[in-house]
Amino acid sequence: MRERTNRPSKSLLTGEAVSADLDRELDVIEGIKRGLADAVAGRVISHDDAMAEIDAMIEAAEAKRPEEWPS
Repeated sequence: MRERTNRPSKSLLTGEAVSADLDRELDVIEGIKRGLADAVAGRVISHDDAMAEIDAMIEAAEAKRPEEWPS
């Protein structure tokens, strides 16, 4: 006879992992749908403008970083 443990079964863990993965995939799909709706509605910016915003955020974060942190 097998000894009983308090560990969850492999099938339970597998089911939970598949469920979590599916939830993430559904979130990705919803994000894509929102992005497509934004594009159709004209709520877009150019690549250059997006990169300028990103660069500004990076520069602001680097300015706040303590000098002793590695770059």
